[in-house]
Amino acid sequence: MFADESGAGSAVPVAGSGARLPEQLGRLLAQLPAAGLAVLTDIDGTISPIAPRPSAAFIDPACRRALERLVEVLPLVACLSGRAVAEAAELVGVPGVRYSGSHGMEELYGGHTTLAPEAEERVADVLAAAARLRLPDGSGVMVERKPASIALHYRQTLDVAATHRALAEACAEATTGLPLRVLPGRLVLEIVPDVAVDKGTVAARLLQTHHPAGALYLGDDVTDLPAFAALADWGKATGRTALRLAVHSSEGPPALRAMADYVVEGVPGVATVLTALSDRYSPGGRDAGPASAPPLQQRGDVGALLRSPIADGACGHACTQPANDFAFWARGALGDQVLGEALASVDTIQYATLAGLRDALDQRLEAYLAAGPLRRMAPPGQEFHFMKARTFVVPTGLEAHSLGEFREMLGRVTVHSLYFHMFEARLRLGQLTNDFSAWFQDTLDLPTLANEVARLDPYTRTLEGLRRRLTQAVDRALRSGGANA
Repeated sequence: MFADESGAGSAVPVAGSGARLPEQLGRLLAQLPAAGLAVLTDIDGTISPIAPRPSAAFIDPACRRALERLVEVLPLVACLSGRAVAEAAELVGVPGVRYSGSHGMEELYGGHTTLAPEAEERVADVLAAAARLRLPDGSGVMVERKPASIALHYRQTLDVAATHRALAEACAEATTGLPLRVLPGRLVLEIVPDVAVDKGTVAARLLQTHHPAGALYLGDDVTDLPAFAALADWGKATGRTALRLAVHSSEGPPALRAMADYVVEGVPGVATVLTALSDRYSPGGRDAGPASAPPLQQRGDVGALLRSPIADGACGHACTQPANDFAFWARGALGDQVLGEALASVDTIQYATLAGLRDALDQRLEAYLAAGPLRRMAPPGQEFHFMKARTFVVPTGLEAHSLGEFREMLGRVTVHSLYFHMFEARLRLGQLTNDFSAWFQDTLDLPTLANEVARLDPYTRTLEGLRRRLTQAVDRALRSGGANA
């Protein structure tokens, strides 16, 4: 999980290095100042696992807890993201953190969002490029409009290499003659203003403003390279410790690893480092002890195939496992990040039947196998065991005849009832809906509420979080006099 890098091309291989974690972590901690550290981190791919689509992302619970502790004791904790800054702040949800978004072009401070003037001047050019953009028909590319850019996500396409080439050509044509550039990322291309603003300029300004005794930056992608460079420059100019930590992935740029002082394996590695930092710097803290990679787990029910939050609920948020058991096994047992990412990219919310989901997984596997022969075998004892599930349905004795009664019952039923009516209902009904939405529509004649509940993504939050969202939606309907309450 953890490896040291003393220079370009000299990295200890990340895979299989979990046994060395205590030694390497202790070395990193020993280089940091006793107090006054600044921690700056990217979000997606660093403290948040890469998701099939941006709206499905979540912050690793251990990372969030560590940030909450660190922000109380350090002079600077900052999140620098490619997301819109308001979205980044909402996703992380830790007060006191400094937030920068849109790759340094946006900042949130004192409750106010600002866009860099030079970027704001180019927004019209970005919109002009978007109007010119011609995407391949039926490609599965997701277009994301940001305050000063257009992002084209192709993680869910079947042939990412071919899609990348087609998108690169389309972006080049769309930006011809305009003061824009195309910024690559992890299975995303983004049309952005060609301005001298990036994560590096933000990191440099924050360090100059807060004067920390040392600094640590964590990142996983191309857009983190300027911040790595800024940290190195700041360290040389001040003579203070400036460490750069790269988050390894099969999609990450080699240049990031070459510039890094340390490398960790994925978001779990980041969680280990941040937890060790919070233990050290918090009042009464302790030095980090031995840690190990999360154990391989296999769950054999339908909920496991669709990433059931029943098991995840103990975390308080969705956990850091890949989106299904197959992806988890490919990454953990096979050590195949490419196959793991391909299987994890299947967006389960799009499927109302297991047959459709099976077809999507088959397509990913066929595309992977077509690229070359199998190169890895699972070690003895880590074979994938296919399980069969049976569901037992038991009446709760609770029923509702009106929206007001439904609101009352919603607070009394167990999460298992929510799981049955929200998750299994999609498969049982064979539609992109659930029992609650169907009842709101067909019985209470509340199409607005029915549509809102049908759009809730049950795979991106815990069941208690889902209960809160349902309650909020019902409360809004009740305030508007829905179904006469």
